[in-house]
Amino acid sequence: MQPGLLKNNLKIVFEYKTCTYENCTKSAWAESPFCREHHPSALEYEREIRRELTIGNKKNENRDYSDLDFSGIVLDNFDFLYCRFTRVRFSGGSLKNTRFLMCLLDNIDASECVFTGSRMMSVLAAGSNFSDCAFTGSDLINVNFNGIQAFNTIFDESDLFYSRFINAQAEGASFQDCNLKRVDFTGVNVNDVNFSNSNPEESYISREDEK
Repeated sequence: MQPGLLKNNLKIVFEYKTCTYENCTKSAWAESPFCREHHPSALEYEREIRRELTIGNKKNENRDYSDLDFSGIVLDNFDFLYCRFTRVRFSGGSLKNTRFLMCLLDNIDASECVFTGSRMMSVLAAGSNFSDCAFTGSDLINVNFNGIQAFNTIFDESDLFYSRFINAQAEGASFQDCNLKRVDFTGVNVNDVNFSNSNPEESYISREDEK
């Protein structure tokens, strides 16, 4: 990919538009001209986006799905490039073998989701709820998981090279047979985390958490 194209795509992902309703300063909602509060038909709009996503092309670029409710949705084998999912609700959904490249997945609710075989690269997922999720067999490269909830979450057989879990809550999580090289667990209570057959000695773990 050409450097100029990458720069333009990143600008689209991180650039926020403002609601066009008079005197409103809130961010526009999911590519609409309005915030959710001022959208004239919010429920219908949300249902239409969900319908278009699930029956349309599985490759999506530069889309903003922020604040949408995708609870229970099935998005297996999808491909998302430079997309924003800020505060989206995925709880109970299935995203098996789905790829996220340079996406925003911050502050989402993905509890009880299935991400097995997924691929995330250079993704911001900070502050999200991934409790009771399954990431078995995934590639999670350079992912910002800082401050997430990952209670009883399974990351077994995954490559997490250079990802960060700073101040995450990971009690009961499992990282069996994982590549943890340069993974940062600073501030994480790892006493109840399963690292069997992995390489936590190549990761960053706070001294107080190792006691």
